[in-house]
Amino acid sequence: METEKKIIGRCPLCGGSVVKTCKGYRCEHNIGDNPSCVLNINGIIGNRKMGDGEVAELLLSLIHI
Repeated sequence: METEKKIIGRCPLCGGSVVKTCKGYRCEHNIGDNPSCVLNINGIIGNRKMGDGEVAELLLSLIHI
């Protein structure tokens, strides 16, 4: 049985859901054997752990570019 993944926001590249993983954040279409998206955000940037809210804000800002 697959565990529920926490959805953080929308992928600015393909529109899929961005989910939290053990190492950071990924588009739901960048998981598995045949990924169709390349979005991957590390959980630690500049020796600082990113919060879910910060990543959600980053995703929103990327959609409006």
